Parts: sequence; C-alpha cells; structure tokens
Amino acid sequence: MVSDSGKTQHKPGEMVQKPGIYRVTHQRHRRPHEVSFRADETFPTCTKCGKRVRFQLIFGTEGKESDKTIRG
Repeated sequence: MVSDSGKTQHKPGEMVQKPGIYRVTHQRHRRPHEVSFRADETFPTCTKCGKRVRFQLIFGTEGKESDKTIRG
C-alpha cells in the first residue's frame, strides 16, 4: 500500500480515481470509519446523511498486481 498525503475530499456520485482505503466522514450520526474502493466505482450516498458524506483517501493500492497477489 502507498500512503496518500493529499487532503482531497470526494463527494457521492464522483468516480473513484485511485483504488484504496478511504476514510468516510458522516454528518453527526456516525463516527468516521474506513472503507475500500476500487477504481471506476462511484462514491455512494449515505442512507442517513445522503450527499453530505465525504471520502478521503488514506492508503492507495499499487494497482492490479496487488489484487493478483492477494488472490493467489
């Protein structure tokens, strides 16, 4: 994994450009948590706070080679 020093926050509906682990920040109803996304997925809305949820890349993956290694 590669650490990402950028502070860019992504909104629901945007395409995931970099695969990796993202911190998900909600509007008051839930503490921040981490979720993994693959490239070309769309950041989702939240069932409670809708489009106010935000996503920030914490660790990016190197690419498809990493997936092949994990799968065996």
